[in-house]
Amino acid sequence: MVTQNQLLNIYSESLNPLIQFLLKDISEKFDIPLEKLNEEYMNKMKVKKKRNTNKKGRMTSYAMFLRDEQIINQIKERYPDKKFGEYSKIKGEIWKTMSTTDKNIYKTKAKEYNDKL
Repeated sequence: MVTQNQLLNIYSESLNPLIQFLLKDISEKFDIPLEKLNEEYMNKMKVKKKRNTNKKGRMTSYAMFLRDEQIINQIKERYPDKKFGEYSKIKGEIWKTMSTTDKNIYKTKAKEYNDKL
């Protein structure tokens, strides 16, 4: 998929020769120095690059735990009337009480996920 910046770069690169030709023609007809026109108009055409915000960040073991559907379903079965924020608190309490061997499972899942990125 082509990003907006890539499209702008392609268009500006393909239009540069045409704009240069037009500026040269204007320079000759109106007796304006070509350097002045280039400075005025060509510098404004430079494309500002945006940060790519589509990149996914690295996943931690705790984040993998929070996304675990099995844990989510167990909590929803036990506490069907709780709100979303309360579920997050419950997950945090579960994470604090988990043993390191259980946490290592999520560490390996996170490592595999990050290696795919």
